[in-house]
Amino acid sequence: MTVYALSTFMGAFLLFFCQPMMGRFLLPWFGGGAAVWTAALLFFQMGLVAGYAYAHLLSRWSGRVQVLVHCGLLVLAWCTLDLVPSQDWRPAPGDDPLWATLRLLALHVGFPYVLLSATAPLAQSWFGRVHPGRSPYGLYALSNLAAVFALFGYPFLFEPAWTRQMQAQLWSIGFAALTVAFVLGGVGMWSVRADNPAGSDTDRERETGLRPIWFVLPALSSALLLAVTNRLTENVPPFPFLWVLPLALHLGSFVVCFRARSLYRRGPTAVVFAIGVGLLAWQLQVQTPEFLGQMVLLATVLFSACLLLHGELYRLRPSTQRLTAYYLAIAVGGALGGAFVAVLAPALFDRLYEFPLLLIATSFAVLWLFAKDANSRLSGLRPRWAWLFLGTAWTGLVGYLGVQEFSDPAKVIHRSRNFFGTQDVVHLDAGQPRDRYYFRHGVVTHGTQFLADGFRHLPTAYFTAISGVGLAWNSLPSDGPVTVGVVGLGAGTLAAYGKPGDRIRFYEIDPKVVAVARDVFFYLADSEASIDVIVGDGRASLEREEPQGFDLLVLDAFSGDAPPAHLLTIEAFEVYRRHLKGGGIIAVNVTNRYLDLLNLIATQAQALGMKGVWVSQGEDITYSALKSTWVLLSEEGEALQEQTIRSVANPLEDYAGRCSVWTDEFSAPMEVLNWH
Repeated sequence: MTVYALSTFMGAFLLFFCQPMMGRFLLPWFGGGAAVWTAALLFFQMGLVAGYAYAHLLSRWSGRVQVLVHCGLLVLAWCTLDLVPSQDWRPAPGDDPLWATLRLLALHVGFPYVLLSATAPLAQSWFGRVHPGRSPYGLYALSNLAAVFALFGYPFLFEPAWTRQMQAQLWSIGFAALTVAFVLGGVGMWSVRADNPAGSDTDRERETGLRPIWFVLPALSSALLLAVTNRLTENVPPFPFLWVLPLALHLGSFVVCFRARSLYRRGPTAVVFAIGVGLLAWQLQVQTPEFLGQMVLLATVLFSACLLLHGELYRLRPSTQRLTAYYLAIAVGGALGGAFVAVLAPALFDRLYEFPLLLIATSFAVLWLFAKDANSRLSGLRPRWAWLFLGTAWTGLVGYLGVQEFSDPAKVIHRSRNFFGTQDVVHLDAGQPRDRYYFRHGVVTHGTQFLADGFRHLPTAYFTAISGVGLAWNSLPSDGPVTVGVVGLGAGTLAAYGKPGDRIRFYEIDPKVVAVARDVFFYLADSEASIDVIVGDGRASLEREEPQGFDLLVLDAFSGDAPPAHLLTIEAFEVYRRHLKGGGIIAVNVTNRYLDLLNLIATQAQALGMKGVWVSQGEDITYSALKSTWVLLSEEGEALQEQTIRSVANPLEDYAGRCSVWTDEFSAPMEVLNWH
């Protein structure tokens, strides 16, 4: 038993440690958005299907063949490991990010990941053959426990302690140790014949054939996992903790339900789920919910839903003779659910409509299972009064979620969705003096523009004349044209500062945002400056270009609440410095509800030996000005001594050293997270 438990634990740990580790390698290449993790999860679910299918087919052969084939493939995979993607694999501008992510993962971890995915079902199958009559389902719970440990340990233990390169090296060592453990486990299987079945349940035999419910329940839980992850990271930073929390809760529900004595209790779990969904429906009215409360509520709904779905899945388990087919069905269902959220939903919906739809579908599936189970108190749609109440409540939930999610009181003139998220343009105060367009990503403002002829040239939002970036721009030499770079286009508001002869070069990763700035707003079209828009990741584009000689380089990729961390590292700032003209200024928008970026930029500036100040702007409804905080950095600091800046600036060095220095190999996002 010990060697099978060890193999199961190690395989699951490596399997799920691989996921956030590879996510850290891929994030900088795809703009640092949360959709990178969604695409990665889709790949890992597909890999799980391939691994379970391989285990199912291999389990039909004799023990000797199974040991030789699987252990031989493990050795081959270890000898050919290539975890760290080289710069040669960096996606080119215009590459589809979803398929580029899947391709990179397949090339670098596809083969070992499939073998690791087969570890749990093979170890359980081998255990069942070597020890007939003993249930192997406890090993499945152990594998999920190891996965939870890997996922929760990553952001709190492993990521703060090890660089990405060290993580990859230690993972390779762990893979070699797993291979040795599996060879030892194969000793007991060596003499098992192909027609020697695994032990069967002594208490009951279940019907033959694959059951549709084995696919439906894991599909719902997997889709809900990705939908909650998207919801959670739409307006909060997509760092590993917020990736692994939903996944760990999803896997933790397997631990609870699939242990030898299941801890799943249908009634209390259903009550918690119903209360959580009700509170979540009420919270939809709050445009900017408090982060910690939002996270706890989403986690509660996800965990209770997964407990219900996986608890019923365990109740409907087959005999151990059909164990690998059962796990294959679970994996296929999970992959189908993941594909729905990652691939189909963005093509069908222009907002995150899949989340409320999945809540409705999950609650319906649970009620259906209660009605079908002969041992349920609600079996056969009785008692009538209970089902009348439940039916009314479910209908009310459908109606309420429909009103909250599918209606918008504002006049939406543009709405789109792609790999990088959802975008809306809303027409506010139409026909009034403050008639304007309002550009938002999720609930985060990315720009506004007045429509009246006398006002539409005014910079608004975070970019007014008294904002940090406005002061920096107006401090530039006025005796000739200036060259300005802007990472993050938004509505193109900063083009309003352009004068004849000036050159403004925008860098924007999302082609949908470029289309909105050009086709809906007027800042780019009305600007007197020469405008270039480079589509692609800002840092990657700057790394490829010759020095641009910017008088001012504006970093505005952080005003949203899901900032790309790879734009904040020491290596990134070295790239920015290379493009600055002597005496040039870097202006960083650190406005953020969930991250304390002021401490981080101050720490980075100190490490780089740069001088800096920070400037805050209050909200002014009259001029559509939003509260903002900007950090202005310069090599020598002379550029920051201009009177208009010095009169309102605050010293930056007071905030330095309050967090770790971030590099491409190391970052500590938990240190700068603002839980309130």
